[in-house]
Amino acid sequence: KGLDAKWTFEGDLDAFDYFIEDDGTLNVLPMTPGELNVSVTLLNGDKATTKIVAKGVVLVPNSEYVSLDYLNPRLDDEFTLSFLDEDNNSISNKGIKFISNNQDIVTVSEDGVIKAVGGGKTTLSIEYKGSVYVDLVKVDVTEWIQISTPEQLDAIRHNTKGMYCLVNDIDFGGNVFSTIGRWDGNESDTIHFSGTFDGNGYTISNLQLPAEGDTSGIWGQTNPSSIIRNTNFINIKSPLKPTDNFGIVGFNTGIIENIYVEMTVSMGGSTAIRSGGGIVGTNEFRGKV
Repeated sequence: KGLDAKWTFEGDLDAFDYFIEDDGTLNVLPMTPGELNVSVTLLNGDKATTKIVAKGVVLVPNSEYVSLDYLNPRLDDEFTLSFLDEDNNSISNKGIKFISNNQDIVTVSEDGVIKAVGGGKTTLSIEYKGSVYVDLVKVDVTEWIQISTPEQLDAIRHNTKGMYCLVNDIDFGGNVFSTIGRWDGNESDTIHFSGTFDGNGYTISNLQLPAEGDTSGIWGQTNPSSIIRNTNFINIKSPLKPTDNFGIVGFNTGIIENIYVEMTVSMGGSTAIRSGGGIVGTNEFRGKV
């Protein structure tokens, strides 16, 4: 990585495409056979040189960056690689050896099918006709936490930055659910929800919102990075005592999309400081519904 460095290139310049990323990493992509001499000089005067040789067939993958999901049954956890040569001719995967540089994140079949087996980032290398193409494809896998029980939904409060997905309907049987991260005027990642909750079209039903603190709801306050989506909330009952804000989210600063709500609202008593809604109690200016 050459942050604050001077790069020089000599040789077959037209045979390579190269660029420097924001973190100073130099990326070189061979376009045709050729040789490239690369030199770098750091601010302290240190120098380094290397030679890059491109030979044989130049492989062009159908994607240099692959994003996959793991443990979310509604999202893709597989991707099939295919290749062209420098003349845009298709290359059969039968003659290619695929190498996963971290098999705890992805595996690759002989047919070039990338399969997510864990979360994280890694790369794939390719061997073809005696040449090895190192780190040819970058892979980023998002690992989801599956939610299937009321207890697992409640446990979100212990990891408010996670990626969560429903894998079945959850019926609370009329029980009270203690709000995750009540509003307190701050934006703490450890208290208020900052992750993603994807309901995958399933339903959370028969839940009584609590009357505790200033904000009630399944989520009390969400941070701007939060996403709550693709969920049905059926037969949700508002708090029994006055609360400043209540809804599925009491105080929203994140994104809420593609949800359906049926909520019974019982006001009663003093309503001077009480506000609420089926989706959110207060939608702050950054919040999007």
